[in-house]
Amino acid sequence: MRLLAARKLTRLLSDRAEFNIPFSGLTTWKVGGPAWCLCRLHSREEAKAALAILADSGVPFMVLGNGSNLLVSDLGYEGAVLKLEGRLAALEVKNDLISAGGGVLLGQALRESAQAGLSGLEWAAAIPASLGGAIAMNAGSMGQNIGSVLERVDLLLSNGDVVTLERDSLPPFAYRKSNLPPASIVLGAKLKLRPGSAWSVRRNIAANTRLKRQRFPFNYPNAGSVFMNPEGDYAGRLIESAGLKGKRWGNAQISDVHGNFIVNMGAAKADDIYRLIVMARDTVKEKFGISLDLEIKLIGYVEPET
Repeated sequence: MRLLAARKLTRLLSDRAEFNIPFSGLTTWKVGGPAWCLCRLHSREEAKAALAILADSGVPFMVLGNGSNLLVSDLGYEGAVLKLEGRLAALEVKNDLISAGGGVLLGQALRESAQAGLSGLEWAAAIPASLGGAIAMNAGSMGQNIGSVLERVDLLLSNGDVVTLERDSLPPFAYRKSNLPPASIVLGAKLKLRPGSAWSVRRNIAANTRLKRQRFPFNYPNAGSVFMNPEGDYAGRLIESAGLKGKRWGNAQISDVHGNFIVNMGAAKADDIYRLIVMARDTVKEKFGISLDLEIKLIGYVEPET
């Protein structure tokens, strides 16, 4: 079945169906084994067709944005990785609305909004996520999130249907959770921003970028915050108070800049990072009785028990 699926995907996508591609080149942590197939999708029609091929063959799939919130094991992933490009990564600004494909990077949306003098995305400065990935996990920073500016979402459901959810019909978004239908793919979205001045928006973006570069470790590959903040506290503070700041395993390190970041010091393995995740979670639980929930997504690992 996999051989047949591989032939159909190659016929559909030509050289945009790539096999045995390592995740180390696809994620911001720069680790992870090979994916069975990487499918670079350029249109809704291709996305629907690829999903049908995978469903018929029983091959699992996952959607990859910018790989900035993902830890894939050193053994890799025995499924298809869907990446949205082409028309699915196009962007248009009209009045106070940004219409963009799910594959658009937040950085591009931020630049376009600044050029148009639109405010509401400045919090996204220095976040290396795709729009689709940001919506799927309700990404946020500095007390704001993507759900607050979301006007409409176009989804490809696991059964192959494409649906549009307007703001009033969107499920309630929560902290780092969108509650969108399981296994759905964000094909595109509209963001409603506030008119302002290009100068003030750029100033705010620059200020937020400087602040984040002071607080967070941008000098080594990482995946941003590893754990969600528990109610009334901060995961980074708990990890640092547990004495783990700067702790290393192999070539991975709990950052000596911020305790909720794990960095690749050079040639780290995914297993090195995973061991630090387990260590941090277990130690915080033992010392403070607080169970930290993961913000990142694990592929090929069992999530550490609370």
